[in-house]
Amino acid sequence: MRSSAFEKNRLPLPTNGEEGDAAVREKLLARGAGALTDDELLSVVIRNGGKDFSALEIARELLARHNGSLTELSLAGLSELRMVRGMSLGRAAVIAAAMELGRRRKAEEALAIENVSSNDEVVALFKPLLAGLPHEEFWAVYLGPSNRILE
Repeated sequence: MRSSAFEKNRLPLPTNGEEGDAAVREKLLARGAGALTDDELLSVVIRNGGKDFSALEIARELLARHNGSLTELSLAGLSELRMVRGMSLGRAAVIAAAMELGRRRKAEEALAIENVSSNDEVVALFKPLLAGLPHEEFWAVYLGPSNRILE
């Protein structure tokens, strides 16, 4: 979940049915995506709930099952995502696709690094590419003079 600075901006939202889902979308439109908590953003991706539960409740359950961590959630497979009440295969696929987009965004940023001046920069370069792989890989970075990445 987001830090307490973000929690201070939270509006009390209804959690049942379409009322809760609509309240999250209204907050998004009024204040922007940055004002939403992780569970609220996830509920926007889920779109809607069912008769007895909202997309926000599904999102909260998903995050609770993954220790409130988006990173842990991003590593979950479709079958694991579907273990939450209200999660269809379609919703699980949309969440997996959204998580993959986030990973690719970070990888794109990492690939923009041209010079390496510390081991932290090497970690920043490879983490988006290797984090979450179910196996170990060995990679090498070839540097030229001035620590410019060659390959």
